[in-house]
Amino acid sequence: MGHSNTNIDTSPLRTKQGRDPSYDIARGIAIYLIAIAHVLRTGMVLSTIGVSVLSVFVFISGRNAACSSAFYLPLRSLLKKKFLSLLPSYFFCAGVSVVVFLALGRFAGSASDFSLPKGVFQILYANSKHDGMKWNTALWFLPCLFMLFLLAGWMLQVHPFPRLWMILTLLLFFFTPNCFSQLRLPWQIESALHLLPMFFLGLLFEGSGLQKKFHALKSNSFLSFLLSLLFLSTYLFLARLNGEVSIRTDEYHNPFLYLPATICGCAGILLLSQTIAGQKKKAFPFDTKTLLTSFGKESMTILLWHKFPIIAMQILLKHRLPVLSSHPDSLPSVLLSLPLAFLSVILALGWGRLIRKGSLFLITGSPQAYFKRK
Repeated sequence: MGHSNTNIDTSPLRTKQGRDPSYDIARGIAIYLIAIAHVLRTGMVLSTIGVSVLSVFVFISGRNAACSSAFYLPLRSLLKKKFLSLLPSYFFCAGVSVVVFLALGRFAGSASDFSLPKGVFQILYANSKHDGMKWNTALWFLPCLFMLFLLAGWMLQVHPFPRLWMILTLLLFFFTPNCFSQLRLPWQIESALHLLPMFFLGLLFEGSGLQKKFHALKSNSFLSFLLSLLFLSTYLFLARLNGEVSIRTDEYHNPFLYLPATICGCAGILLLSQTIAGQKKKAFPFDTKTLLTSFGKESMTILLWHKFPIIAMQILLKHRLPVLSSHPDSLPSVLLSLPLAFLSVILALGWGRLIRKGSLFLITGSPQAYFKRK
């Protein structure tokens, strides 16, 4: 809320040469795709987007954890650090979401069985399955990510061998791909367990020969673009073959199709981000690199607040653009979702920055601090 770190994972994105923009760009692409998925709300396009974008955040979180000495602190210190970086913003936005849902939901007749005590319990329990967080389902990922960090940190303190843990968590995933869909553990621990393989993959990626080859592609944008097209095409084919899935509700269908699909999708987005990061000139009328880097750096802010303008637009456009709700997988719906998602991201950024500046003003009591703070 008032923190200067506003990306979903607050670990550093630095290399020996300084901050690597390609990871910020990858998160910028991913958070924009999440906004598109939430505009569409349902359907195969939403499912296909979901296969890759959350894996990007988890993979980069694992990669960043390998760069961060804080991740190897005692478990209690890691718990405190991740709690402060992820959860105050979650609790604040969740509280606002519950109040708005109570006010507007009752007005619309959709919150007749909802109450403030129930909302407070759902905020604290933080499991979004079966309409558990219908006031803002996008927020489920933050408590889940906190549990993921906690589980991974504990595992590495028990045995500091990430390859072993990746193998074990992969076995767990392959044996229980759809068994967790009915579980509703606090803070979606069951979902965190299924996301651990991608986290450990990111952890192993840092410092590996594969990472060196990845960074070498920055000087050859054409090759990285071709490779990104290859991986993204494979991802789309496998995701389509696997059918509709939902990471949030632990429904993966065939794990032997899902896992290669999510790895290919993650690789495709990372390679595309490397292509954009290596641009010497503007490929579009606007600066794509700067725009997506800003989205990536502010991915936490966007995740927290983008659902509010999306819901407002869905209500206002329900009768004018019925195709969005009736045929979400159609080409007109997908094309319409692009500007609507972009607008929701920009509004979320503006609102988030206004809140940060306002909280800074309330804390310091200095109008100068409000206007000087970027």
